[in-house]
Amino acid sequence: MSERLSIVLRACAARAVGVNALRRSLPVERILIGNWRLMALLVAVFLALLLPHIDLLAQAAAHARFAVDQTQVLIGEPIDLSLIIEIPEGAVFTLPTFPSQWAAFMVREVGTTTETVNSGVRVIQQRLSVLLWQIGEFQTPETVVGVQLPGEVALLELRVEPVTIMVNSVLQPDDLTLRPFRPPVALPYLPWWMVGLGAVGTGMGVVVGLRYLRRWRGRSVLQIDDSANPVAYAALRQLEVLGAEGVAVTTVYAGAADCIRQYITQRFAIAAMDLTTRELHERMGAVN
Repeated sequence: MSERLSIVLRACAARAVGVNALRRSLPVERILIGNWRLMALLVAVFLALLLPHIDLLAQAAAHARFAVDQTQVLIGEPIDLSLIIEIPEGAVFTLPTFPSQWAAFMVREVGTTTETVNSGVRVIQQRLSVLLWQIGEFQTPETVVGVQLPGEVALLELRVEPVTIMVNSVLQPDDLTLRPFRPPVALPYLPWWMVGLGAVGTGMGVVVGLRYLRRWRGRSVLQIDDSANPVAYAALRQLEVLGAEGVAVTTVYAGAADCIRQYITQRFAIAAMDLTTRELHERMGAVN
């Protein structure tokens, strides 16, 4: 840049004092002292050369970069990636968005941002958890952070400094050394004969339990006292016998009807065994 500026100065001096002055190699300082037009021209040239670099100067006040704890990982190993932004106090920033498939990186989680202030510089940090499923060297994709510096209207696009990550393979192509197998995983298990005995014992317990349950259901809960009404309790005992296990429903129904008719015969002196149901109902109504 200094060589370029020297050439411009000499060209302006030649235009102001003539070609002969340039040929005599007069010092540039003597030419500038008595020529205000030349001074103004030099200032304009200086600003023209400086304008393309104003954006770079603004970016020098703000900085963004990616950082990782380790640059060498294995395939599928989680990577803790941090986006660090350093901007002056009072500046406004816009965070970039990270899709689930970010170039070669698979984004598992995008964490929240934390912010600290140190000597008038705001430090914003956002953590990401990413994965790489290929072997080789990978660089974080081009990322832009929007920053508006204090007193500025335009939004500055701040490019994030990338980081390079190397994904190594667990297999070494030149490694031909034989290694012993790893010990088998110890899992709790039972031998087949123990499982069979347990199944047989459980089945027998279920069968015995069902038999005792049926017998318990078949037992009468009444404590029969024959001295109170021997005819009625005799009929109840017959009904209890009919409710025993293995008796068909039709047999129980017919036996219960005969038991009731016998009770009516002995209790009310009515020939209930020879009467129809309607006739028995009429006779019992007359008794009442």
